[in-house]
Amino acid sequence: MGEDLYSCYGHSAVRIIDSCAGADVVYNYGTFNFGDPDFYTKFTRGKLPYYLNDETFSGFTGIYVSEGRSVTEQVLALNDEDARKVQFFLQNNLKEENKYYHYDFLLDNCSTRIRDIFSDLFASRFQFGHSMADDSCSFRTILDHYERNKHWERFGINLLMSHVVDQKMTNLQSMFLPDYLMKGIADATLDGKRIVQETLPILPQIASIPSQVNQPKLVMWALLLVVVFLSFKQKTKPLLLYFDVLFFMLLGLLGCFMLFMWFGTEHVVCAYNRNLFWAFPLHLVFAFLLPRESDKVALYARYASWLVILSMIYGLFAITLNSGNHAIAITYHFQVREIFKTIGLLWHSTNKCSRMQIELKSNRFPKSVYTLSGDGFPLVLLHGFAEDHQIWKYQVRALETEYRVIVPDLPGSGFSPLPKEEMSMELLADFVSEIMAQEKLEKIILIGHSMGGYAALAFAEKYEAKLAGFSLVHSSAYDDDEPKKENRRKSIKLIQNDGKEVVSESDDTEFIQ
Repeated sequence: MGEDLYSCYGHSAVRIIDSCAGADVVYNYGTFNFGDPDFYTKFTRGKLPYYLNDETFSGFTGIYVSEGRSVTEQVLALNDEDARKVQFFLQNNLKEENKYYHYDFLLDNCSTRIRDIFSDLFASRFQFGHSMADDSCSFRTILDHYERNKHWERFGINLLMSHVVDQKMTNLQSMFLPDYLMKGIADATLDGKRIVQETLPILPQIASIPSQVNQPKLVMWALLLVVVFLSFKQKTKPLLLYFDVLFFMLLGLLGCFMLFMWFGTEHVVCAYNRNLFWAFPLHLVFAFLLPRESDKVALYARYASWLVILSMIYGLFAITLNSGNHAIAITYHFQVREIFKTIGLLWHSTNKCSRMQIELKSNRFPKSVYTLSGDGFPLVLLHGFAEDHQIWKYQVRALETEYRVIVPDLPGSGFSPLPKEEMSMELLADFVSEIMAQEKLEKIILIGHSMGGYAALAFAEKYEAKLAGFSLVHSSAYDDDEPKKENRRKSIKLIQNDGKEVVSESDDTEFIQ
Protein backbone atom coordinates (compact mmCIF):
# COMPACT_ATOMS: atom_id res chain seq x y z
CA MET A 1 0.00 0.00 0.00
CA GLY A 2 1.17 3.52 -0.79
CA GLU A 3 0.67 7.03 0.50
CA ASP A 4 -1.37 8.24 -2.49
CA LEU A 5 -5.12 7.70 -2.53
CA TYR A 6 -5.06 5.50 -5.63
CA SER A 7 -2.50 3.18 -4.01
CA CYS A 8 -3.81 3.02 -0.45
CA TYR A 9 -6.20 0.16 -1.29
CA GLY A 10 -3.44 -2.07 -2.71
CA HIS A 11 -3.20 -3.81 -6.08
CA SER A 12 -3.47 -7.33 -7.51
CA ALA A 13 -1.80 -8.90 -10.54
CA VAL A 14 -0.99 -12.40 -11.86
CA ARG A 15 2.61 -13.58 -12.31
CA ILE A 16 3.32 -16.54 -14.59
CA ILE A 17 6.81 -18.03 -14.79
CA ASP A 18 7.23 -20.12 -17.95
CA SER A 19 10.54 -21.89 -17.42
CA CYS A 20 10.37 -23.56 -20.83
CA ALA A 21 10.07 -20.23 -22.64
CA GLY A 22 12.30 -18.44 -20.14
CA ALA A 23 9.57 -15.88 -19.45
CA ASP A 24 8.59 -14.17 -16.20
CA VAL A 25 5.48 -12.13 -16.99
CA VAL A 26 3.05 -10.13 -14.85
CA TYR A 27 -0.51 -9.65 -16.13
CA ASN A 28 -1.98 -6.41 -14.82
CA TYR A 29 -5.68 -5.45 -15.12
CA GLY A 30 -5.13 -2.03 -13.52
CA THR A 31 -3.77 -0.24 -16.61
CA PHE A 32 -5.17 2.87 -18.29
CA ASN A 33 -3.91 5.37 -20.85
CA PHE A 34 -2.86 8.50 -18.99
CA GLY A 35 -1.92 10.07 -22.33
CA ASP A 36 -5.53 10.09 -23.56
CA PRO A 37 -6.35 13.75 -24.43
CA ASP A 38 -9.74 13.31 -22.74
CA PHE A 39 -8.28 11.50 -19.73
CA TYR A 40 -9.64 13.79 -17.01
CA THR A 41 -13.09 14.06 -18.57
CA LYS A 42 -13.40 10.31 -19.02
CA PHE A 43 -11.96 9.58 -15.58
CA THR A 44 -14.36 11.98 -13.82
CA ARG A 45 -17.38 10.62 -15.67
CA GLY A 46 -16.42 6.99 -15.09
CA LYS A 47 -15.89 6.32 -18.79
CA LEU A 48 -12.13 5.80 -18.85
CA PRO A 49 -11.42 2.33 -20.28
CA TYR A 50 -9.09 0.11 -18.27
CA TYR A 51 -7.28 -2.78 -19.90
CA LEU A 52 -5.12 -5.84 -19.32
CA ASN A 53 -1.41 -5.31 -19.84
CA ASP A 54 1.63 -7.59 -19.57
CA GLU A 55 5.14 -6.68 -18.52
CA THR A 56 8.24 -8.28 -17.07
CA PHE A 57 8.30 -9.00 -13.36
CA SER A 58 11.30 -6.71 -12.86
CA GLY A 59 9.52 -3.89 -14.65
CA PHE A 60 6.38 -4.41 -12.59
CA THR A 61 8.16 -4.39 -9.23
CA GLY A 62 10.32 -1.39 -10.13
CA ILE A 63 7.60 1.12 -9.22
CA TYR A 64 7.04 -0.63 -5.87
CA VAL A 65 10.75 -0.45 -5.06
CA SER A 66 10.84 3.29 -5.84
CA GLU A 67 7.79 3.98 -3.66
CA GLY A 68 8.85 1.70 -0.80
CA ARG A 69 5.70 -0.43 -1.11
CA SER A 70 5.52 -4.09 -0.19
CA VAL A 71 4.83 -6.97 -2.58
CA THR A 72 3.59 -10.35 -1.35
CA GLU A 73 3.29 -13.39 -3.59
CA GLN A 74 1.03 -16.43 -3.22
CA VAL A 75 2.46 -19.40 -5.12
CA LEU A 76 -0.39 -21.57 -6.42
CA ALA A 77 -0.21 -25.36 -6.56
CA LEU A 78 -1.64 -25.83 -10.07
CA ASN A 79 -0.88 -28.78 -12.27
CA ASP A 80 0.46 -28.11 -15.77
CA GLU A 81 -2.95 -28.39 -17.41
CA ASP A 82 -4.63 -25.92 -15.05
CA ALA A 83 -1.67 -23.55 -15.23
CA ARG A 84 -1.89 -23.59 -19.05
CA LYS A 85 -5.58 -22.79 -18.81
CA VAL A 86 -4.84 -19.67 -16.78
CA GLN A 87 -2.01 -18.64 -19.11
CA PHE A 88 -4.13 -19.13 -22.25
CA PHE A 89 -7.02 -17.23 -20.66
CA LEU A 90 -4.79 -14.23 -19.92
CA GLN A 91 -3.12 -14.28 -23.32
CA ASN A 92 -6.53 -14.37 -25.00
CA ASN A 93 -7.61 -11.39 -22.89
CA LEU A 94 -4.52 -9.50 -24.08
CA LYS A 95 -5.91 -9.35 -27.60
CA GLU A 96 -7.00 -5.88 -28.69
CA GLU A 97 -10.65 -6.88 -28.98
CA ASN A 98 -10.69 -8.42 -25.48
CA LYS A 99 -8.32 -6.35 -23.33
CA TYR A 100 -10.55 -3.36 -22.50
CA TYR A 101 -13.23 -3.34 -19.82
CA HIS A 102 -15.52 -0.86 -18.04
CA TYR A 103 -13.85 -0.22 -14.71
CA ASP A 104 -16.01 -0.11 -11.58
CA PHE A 105 -14.20 0.47 -8.30
CA LEU A 106 -16.46 -1.85 -6.30
CA LEU A 107 -17.60 -4.42 -8.83
CA ASP A 108 -15.10 -4.68 -11.68
CA ASN A 109 -11.46 -3.84 -11.01
CA CYS A 110 -7.97 -5.36 -11.00
CA SER A 111 -8.86 -7.58 -8.05
CA THR A 112 -12.31 -8.81 -9.13
CA ARG A 113 -10.98 -9.67 -12.60
CA ILE A 114 -8.45 -12.05 -11.04
CA ARG A 115 -11.09 -13.44 -8.66
CA ASP A 116 -13.35 -14.29 -11.60
CA ILE A 117 -10.59 -16.20 -13.45
CA PHE A 118 -10.89 -19.04 -10.93
CA SER A 119 -14.68 -19.15 -11.12
CA ASP A 120 -14.69 -19.01 -14.94
CA LEU A 121 -12.02 -21.66 -15.51
CA PHE A 122 -12.58 -24.13 -12.68
CA ALA A 123 -16.29 -23.68 -11.84
CA SER A 124 -17.38 -25.94 -8.98
CA ARG A 125 -13.89 -27.46 -8.67
CA PHE A 126 -12.75 -24.26 -6.98
CA GLN A 127 -13.96 -22.87 -3.66
CA PHE A 128 -12.79 -19.59 -2.12
CA GLY A 129 -11.94 -19.42 1.57
CA HIS A 130 -13.57 -17.00 3.96
CA SER A 131 -12.15 -13.49 3.53
CA MET A 132 -14.10 -11.50 6.15
CA ALA A 133 -13.85 -11.75 9.92
CA ASP A 134 -17.14 -9.85 10.28
CA ASP A 135 -20.02 -10.81 7.99
CA SER A 136 -21.84 -7.54 8.71
CA CYS A 137 -19.20 -5.39 6.98
CA SER A 138 -20.27 -3.00 4.26
CA PHE A 139 -18.22 -1.49 1.46
CA ARG A 140 -18.10 1.82 3.33
CA THR A 141 -16.83 0.41 6.62
CA ILE A 142 -14.01 -1.45 4.89
CA LEU A 143 -13.03 1.58 2.80
CA ASP A 144 -13.03 3.77 5.92
CA HIS A 145 -10.32 1.54 7.34
CA TYR A 146 -8.06 2.08 4.33
CA GLU A 147 -8.75 5.84 4.32
CA ARG A 148 -8.26 6.26 8.07
CA ASN A 149 -5.21 8.53 7.66
CA LYS A 150 -6.58 10.41 4.64
CA HIS A 151 -9.21 12.49 6.36
CA TRP A 152 -10.07 14.99 3.63
CA GLU A 153 -10.18 12.25 1.00
CA ARG A 154 -12.43 10.12 3.21
CA PHE A 155 -14.59 13.17 3.94
CA GLY A 156 -15.12 13.84 0.22
CA ILE A 157 -15.56 10.21 -0.78
CA ASN A 158 -18.17 9.57 1.89
CA LEU A 159 -20.10 12.66 0.83
CA LEU A 160 -20.19 11.55 -2.80
CA MET A 161 -20.90 7.85 -2.26
CA SER A 162 -24.55 7.01 -1.70
CA HIS A 163 -26.27 4.23 0.20
CA VAL A 164 -25.14 1.77 -2.49
CA VAL A 165 -21.89 1.29 -0.57
CA ASP A 166 -23.72 0.61 2.70
CA GLN A 167 -25.11 -2.79 1.80
CA LYS A 168 -23.62 -5.85 3.47
CA MET A 169 -20.96 -7.48 1.35
CA THR A 170 -20.87 -11.12 0.41
CA ASN A 171 -17.65 -13.07 0.70
CA LEU A 172 -17.02 -12.71 -3.03
CA GLN A 173 -17.86 -9.00 -3.08
CA SER A 174 -15.29 -8.28 -0.37
CA MET A 175 -12.58 -9.41 -2.78
CA PHE A 176 -12.80 -6.16 -4.70
CA LEU A 177 -9.94 -5.21 -2.38
CA PRO A 178 -6.60 -7.00 -2.93
CA ASP A 179 -6.13 -7.78 0.78
CA TYR A 180 -9.46 -9.61 0.88
CA LEU A 181 -8.74 -11.44 -2.37
CA MET A 182 -5.49 -12.65 -0.82
CA LYS A 183 -7.38 -13.84 2.28
CA GLY A 184 -9.96 -15.62 0.11
CA ILE A 185 -7.28 -17.38 -1.92
CA ALA A 186 -5.23 -18.26 1.18
CA ASP A 187 -7.83 -20.85 2.28
CA ALA A 188 -9.20 -21.63 -1.19
CA THR A 189 -9.38 -25.21 -2.46
CA LEU A 190 -9.18 -26.77 -5.92
CA ASP A 191 -10.57 -30.29 -6.13
CA GLY A 192 -10.69 -30.26 -2.33
CA LYS A 193 -6.99 -29.39 -1.90
CA ARG A 194 -5.54 -26.09 -0.73
CA ILE A 195 -4.43 -24.10 -3.74
CA VAL A 196 -1.78 -21.92 -2.06
CA GLN A 197 1.53 -23.74 -1.92
CA GLU A 198 3.40 -20.96 -0.08
CA THR A 199 3.26 -17.23 0.60
CA LEU A 200 6.44 -15.27 -0.10
CA PRO A 201 7.34 -11.69 0.86
CA ILE A 202 8.92 -10.25 -2.31
CA LEU A 203 9.42 -6.65 -1.14
CA PRO A 204 9.13 -5.24 2.39
CA GLN A 205 7.01 -2.22 3.25
CA ILE A 206 9.45 0.66 3.69
CA ALA A 207 7.27 3.72 3.21
CA SER A 208 5.29 4.65 6.31
CA ILE A 209 1.86 6.25 6.23
CA PRO A 210 1.95 9.03 8.83
CA SER A 211 -0.98 9.57 11.14
CA GLN A 212 -2.67 12.92 10.59
CA VAL A 213 -4.94 15.19 12.55
CA ASN A 214 -8.58 14.86 11.54
CA GLN A 215 -8.72 18.25 9.85
CA PRO A 216 -12.34 18.05 8.58
CA LYS A 217 -13.56 17.53 12.13
CA LEU A 218 -11.55 20.51 13.35
CA VAL A 219 -12.91 22.66 10.53
CA MET A 220 -16.50 21.70 11.36
CA TRP A 221 -16.00 22.58 15.02
CA ALA A 222 -14.34 25.85 14.04
CA LEU A 223 -17.29 26.74 11.80
CA LEU A 224 -19.69 26.00 14.61
CA LEU A 225 -17.76 28.23 17.02
CA VAL A 226 -17.66 31.03 14.43
CA VAL A 227 -21.44 30.91 14.03
CA VAL A 228 -21.99 30.89 17.79
CA PHE A 229 -19.70 33.90 18.13
CA LEU A 230 -21.39 35.79 15.28
CA SER A 231 -24.85 34.97 16.65
CA PHE A 232 -24.26 36.31 20.15
CA LYS A 233 -22.30 39.41 19.20
CA GLN A 234 -24.78 41.97 17.96
CA LYS A 235 -22.14 44.04 16.19
CA THR A 236 -21.33 41.07 13.96
CA LYS A 237 -24.84 40.70 12.51
CA PRO A 238 -23.79 41.99 9.06
CA LEU A 239 -20.91 39.49 9.12
CA LEU A 240 -23.40 36.72 9.86
CA LEU A 241 -25.32 37.60 6.70
CA TYR A 242 -22.12 37.39 4.65
CA PHE A 243 -21.34 34.08 6.32
CA ASP A 244 -24.82 32.74 5.48
CA VAL A 245 -24.46 33.78 1.84
CA LEU A 246 -21.08 32.08 1.53
CA PHE A 247 -22.25 29.01 3.45
CA PHE A 248 -25.35 28.43 1.31
CA MET A 249 -23.35 29.11 -1.84
CA LEU A 250 -20.88 26.37 -0.94
CA LEU A 251 -23.68 23.95 -0.01
CA GLY A 252 -25.45 24.69 -3.30
CA LEU A 253 -22.26 24.09 -5.29
CA LEU A 254 -21.73 20.83 -3.41
CA GLY A 255 -25.30 19.79 -4.24
CA CYS A 256 -24.79 20.62 -7.92
CA PHE A 257 -21.65 18.49 -7.96
CA MET A 258 -23.52 15.61 -6.29
CA LEU A 259 -26.21 15.84 -8.97
CA PHE A 260 -23.55 15.81 -11.67
CA MET A 261 -21.95 12.71 -10.14
CA TRP A 262 -25.39 11.06 -10.10
CA PHE A 263 -26.72 11.94 -13.55
CA GLY A 264 -23.61 13.05 -15.45
CA THR A 265 -21.34 10.10 -14.73
CA GLU A 266 -21.44 6.32 -14.75
CA HIS A 267 -20.33 6.00 -11.13
CA VAL A 268 -23.07 3.77 -9.72
CA VAL A 269 -21.96 4.49 -6.15
CA CYS A 270 -22.89 8.17 -6.57
CA ALA A 271 -26.54 7.59 -7.52
CA TYR A 272 -29.44 8.30 -5.13
CA ASN A 273 -27.25 10.34 -2.80
CA ARG A 274 -29.32 11.26 0.26
CA ASN A 275 -26.85 13.96 1.22
CA LEU A 276 -28.79 16.04 -1.30
CA PHE A 277 -31.41 16.51 1.43
CA TRP A 278 -29.17 19.08 3.08
CA ALA A 279 -26.72 19.95 0.28
CA PHE A 280 -29.63 21.05 -1.91
CA PRO A 281 -28.62 22.56 -5.29
CA LEU A 282 -31.19 25.37 -4.99
CA HIS A 283 -29.22 26.67 -2.00
CA LEU A 284 -26.97 28.25 -4.63
CA VAL A 285 -29.84 30.43 -5.87
CA PHE A 286 -31.01 31.04 -2.32
CA ALA A 287 -27.56 32.38 -1.38
CA PHE A 288 -27.91 35.23 -3.87
CA LEU A 289 -31.45 36.00 -2.69
CA LEU A 290 -30.58 36.06 1.01
CA PRO A 291 -29.80 39.80 1.22
CA ARG A 292 -33.11 40.71 -0.42
CA GLU A 293 -36.31 41.49 1.45
CA SER A 294 -38.69 38.79 0.29
CA ASP A 295 -41.30 36.53 1.87
CA LYS A 296 -40.28 33.84 -0.61
CA VAL A 297 -36.77 33.82 0.82
CA ALA A 298 -38.12 33.27 4.33
CA LEU A 299 -40.46 30.55 3.03
CA TYR A 300 -37.61 28.75 1.31
CA ALA A 301 -35.57 28.97 4.52
CA ARG A 302 -38.31 27.12 6.38
CA TYR A 303 -38.49 24.38 3.76
CA ALA A 304 -34.69 24.05 3.81
CA SER A 305 -34.79 23.68 7.58
CA TRP A 306 -37.38 20.93 7.35
CA LEU A 307 -35.32 19.10 4.74
CA VAL A 308 -32.39 19.09 7.14
CA ILE A 309 -34.52 17.96 10.09
CA LEU A 310 -36.20 15.19 8.08
CA SER A 311 -32.87 13.93 6.75
CA MET A 312 -31.45 13.75 10.28
CA ILE A 313 -34.56 12.02 11.68
CA TYR A 314 -34.57 9.60 8.73
CA GLY A 315 -30.95 8.64 9.31
CA LEU A 316 -31.02 8.55 13.11
CA PHE A 317 -34.23 6.49 13.07
CA ALA A 318 -32.55 3.89 10.87
CA ILE A 319 -29.49 3.84 13.12
CA THR A 320 -31.61 3.31 16.24
CA LEU A 321 -33.60 0.45 14.78
CA ASN A 322 -30.66 -0.99 12.83
CA SER A 323 -33.19 -2.53 10.50
CA GLY A 324 -34.93 -1.88 7.24
CA ASN A 325 -32.60 -0.14 4.84
CA HIS A 326 -29.15 -0.66 6.33
CA ALA A 327 -27.82 1.75 3.73
CA ILE A 328 -29.62 4.67 5.31
CA ALA A 329 -28.21 3.85 8.72
CA ILE A 330 -24.62 3.90 7.57
CA THR A 331 -25.03 6.93 5.37
CA TYR A 332 -26.46 9.03 8.14
CA HIS A 333 -24.16 7.54 10.72
CA PHE A 334 -21.40 9.13 8.67
CA GLN A 335 -23.29 12.39 8.58
CA VAL A 336 -23.83 12.42 12.32
CA ARG A 337 -20.22 11.53 12.94
CA GLU A 338 -18.54 13.86 10.43
CA ILE A 339 -21.14 16.34 9.17
CA PHE A 340 -23.31 16.97 12.23
CA LYS A 341 -21.69 20.33 12.86
CA THR A 342 -22.31 21.37 9.25
CA ILE A 343 -25.99 20.41 9.54
CA GLY A 344 -26.12 22.43 12.75
CA LEU A 345 -24.80 25.41 10.86
CA LEU A 346 -27.35 24.91 8.10
CA TRP A 347 -30.20 24.76 10.62
CA HIS A 348 -28.90 27.89 12.30
CA SER A 349 -28.66 29.73 8.99
CA THR A 350 -32.10 28.79 7.73
CA ASN A 351 -33.65 29.51 11.10
CA LYS A 352 -32.03 32.93 11.22
CA CYS A 353 -32.94 33.63 7.62
CA SER A 354 -36.64 33.60 8.48
CA ARG A 355 -35.88 36.79 10.42
CA MET A 356 -34.11 38.99 7.95
CA GLN A 357 -32.27 42.17 8.76
CA ILE A 358 -32.92 44.62 5.94
CA GLU A 359 -31.32 47.94 5.14
CA LEU A 360 -33.67 50.79 4.32
CA LYS A 361 -32.81 52.30 0.95
CA SER A 362 -33.33 55.95 1.82
CA ASN A 363 -31.54 59.26 1.34
CA ARG A 364 -33.00 60.64 4.56
CA PHE A 365 -32.21 57.55 6.66
CA PRO A 366 -29.09 55.98 5.11
CA LYS A 367 -27.96 52.59 6.46
CA SER A 368 -30.95 52.33 8.80
CA VAL A 369 -32.18 48.79 9.35
CA TYR A 370 -35.25 46.80 10.34
CA THR A 371 -36.02 43.12 10.84
CA LEU A 372 -38.72 41.26 8.95
CA SER A 373 -40.31 37.92 9.75
CA GLY A 374 -43.53 35.97 9.37
CA ASP A 375 -46.44 36.11 6.94
CA GLY A 376 -49.79 37.81 7.22
CA PHE A 377 -51.02 41.33 7.85
CA PRO A 378 -48.12 43.77 8.45
CA LEU A 379 -47.48 44.67 12.07
CA VAL A 380 -44.85 47.30 12.99
CA LEU A 381 -43.35 47.39 16.49
CA LEU A 382 -41.57 50.57 17.66
CA HIS A 383 -39.16 50.43 20.60
CA GLY A 384 -38.64 53.06 23.27
CA PHE A 385 -35.90 55.45 24.25
CA ALA A 386 -32.40 53.90 24.64
CA GLU A 387 -33.67 50.57 23.27
CA ASP A 388 -33.51 48.78 19.94
CA HIS A 389 -35.48 46.10 18.08
CA GLN A 390 -34.43 43.38 20.56
CA ILE A 391 -36.84 44.74 23.18
CA TRP A 392 -39.56 42.98 21.17
CA LYS A 393 -37.81 39.61 20.71
CA TYR A 394 -40.25 37.59 22.85
CA GLN A 395 -43.29 39.24 21.30
CA VAL A 396 -41.93 38.66 17.79
CA ARG A 397 -41.70 34.91 18.41
CA ALA A 398 -45.41 34.80 19.25
CA LEU A 399 -46.61 37.28 16.62
CA GLU A 400 -44.66 36.12 13.57
CA THR A 401 -46.82 33.00 13.29
CA GLU A 402 -49.83 35.20 12.44
CA TYR A 403 -48.40 38.50 11.19
CA ARG A 404 -45.73 39.92 8.97
CA VAL A 405 -43.74 41.52 11.77
CA ILE A 406 -41.52 44.54 11.06
CA VAL A 407 -39.29 45.77 13.88
CA PRO A 408 -37.05 48.73 13.04
CA ASP A 409 -34.10 50.13 14.88
CA LEU A 410 -35.31 53.73 15.05
CA PRO A 411 -32.81 56.35 13.81
CA GLY A 412 -30.02 56.76 16.36
CA SER A 413 -30.73 53.35 17.96
CA GLY A 414 -29.31 49.87 17.42
CA PHE A 415 -27.79 49.56 13.97
CA SER A 416 -29.52 52.65 12.59
CA PRO A 417 -27.32 55.77 12.62
CA LEU A 418 -28.51 59.25 13.52
CA PRO A 419 -30.05 61.14 10.60
CA LYS A 420 -28.74 64.50 9.48
CA GLU A 421 -32.09 66.14 10.26
CA GLU A 422 -33.07 67.21 13.75
CA MET A 423 -34.72 64.38 15.64
CA SER A 424 -38.49 64.64 16.17
CA MET A 425 -41.51 62.36 16.46
CA GLU A 426 -42.63 63.52 13.03
CA LEU A 427 -39.26 62.41 11.64
CA LEU A 428 -39.78 58.95 13.16
CA ALA A 429 -43.24 58.86 11.56
CA ASP A 430 -41.61 59.58 8.18
CA PHE A 431 -39.12 56.79 8.89
CA VAL A 432 -41.97 54.27 9.35
CA SER A 433 -43.63 55.57 6.19
CA GLU A 434 -40.48 54.97 4.16
CA ILE A 435 -40.28 51.40 5.45
CA MET A 436 -43.87 50.91 4.27
CA ALA A 437 -42.96 52.28 0.85
CA GLN A 438 -39.99 49.92 0.54
CA GLU A 439 -42.11 46.94 1.58
CA LYS A 440 -44.97 48.14 -0.67
CA LEU A 441 -47.47 48.17 2.20
CA GLU A 442 -50.75 50.06 2.06
CA LYS A 443 -51.81 49.69 5.69
CA ILE A 444 -50.20 48.54 8.91
CA ILE A 445 -50.98 47.87 12.53
CA LEU A 446 -48.61 50.01 14.60
CA ILE A 447 -47.60 49.33 18.21
CA GLY A 448 -45.31 51.67 20.11
CA HIS A 449 -43.57 51.18 23.44
CA SER A 450 -42.67 54.22 25.56
CA MET A 451 -41.10 56.75 23.18
CA GLY A 452 -42.15 54.46 20.33
CA GLY A 453 -45.72 55.22 21.39
CA TYR A 454 -45.09 58.94 20.81
CA ALA A 455 -43.79 58.09 17.34
CA ALA A 456 -46.90 55.96 16.73
CA LEU A 457 -49.13 58.90 17.69
CA ALA A 458 -47.20 61.17 15.33
CA PHE A 459 -47.65 58.60 12.56
CA ALA A 460 -51.39 58.36 13.27
CA GLU A 461 -51.70 62.12 13.00
CA LYS A 462 -49.63 62.45 9.83
CA TYR A 463 -50.50 59.20 7.99
CA GLU A 464 -53.95 58.29 9.26
CA ALA A 465 -54.91 56.60 5.97
CA LYS A 466 -52.05 54.13 6.33
CA LEU A 467 -53.19 52.83 9.72
CA ALA A 468 -55.37 49.77 10.20
CA GLY A 469 -54.92 50.06 13.95
CA PHE A 470 -52.44 51.02 16.63
CA SER A 471 -51.69 50.48 20.29
CA LEU A 472 -49.54 52.13 22.96
CA VAL A 473 -47.55 50.06 25.48
CA HIS A 474 -46.22 51.85 28.59
CA SER A 475 -46.80 55.08 26.74
CA SER A 476 -49.16 58.04 26.79
CA ALA A 477 -50.93 60.51 24.55
CA TYR A 478 -49.89 63.31 26.91
CA ASP A 479 -46.62 65.19 27.16
CA ASP A 480 -44.06 64.02 29.71
CA ASP A 481 -44.33 65.71 33.09
CA GLU A 482 -41.26 67.24 34.69
CA PRO A 483 -40.19 64.11 36.67
CA LYS A 484 -40.26 62.02 33.47
CA LYS A 485 -38.24 64.64 31.63
CA GLU A 486 -35.71 64.67 34.44
CA ASN A 487 -35.42 60.86 34.33
CA ARG A 488 -34.85 61.06 30.59
CA ARG A 489 -32.09 63.65 31.06
CA LYS A 490 -30.44 61.35 33.62
CA SER A 491 -30.61 58.47 31.16
CA ILE A 492 -29.00 60.59 28.45
CA LYS A 493 -26.21 61.58 30.80
CA LEU A 494 -25.73 57.94 31.85
CA ILE A 495 -25.48 56.88 28.22
CA GLN A 496 -22.96 59.59 27.48
CA ASN A 497 -20.81 58.50 30.42
CA ASP A 498 -21.18 54.69 30.49
CA GLY A 499 -22.77 53.61 27.23
CA LYS A 500 -26.31 52.57 26.39
CA GLU A 501 -25.79 48.96 27.58
CA VAL A 502 -26.18 50.14 31.19
CA VAL A 503 -29.61 51.54 30.42
CA SER A 504 -30.64 48.51 28.40
CA GLU A 505 -29.81 46.20 31.30
CA SER A 506 -31.73 48.24 33.88
CA ASP A 507 -34.71 49.66 32.01
CA ASP A 508 -37.97 47.91 31.11
CA THR A 509 -36.91 44.49 32.39
CA GLU A 510 -40.47 43.66 33.40
CA PHE A 511 -41.71 44.43 29.91
CA ILE A 512 -39.25 42.23 28.01
CA GLN A 513 -39.78 39.26 30.28
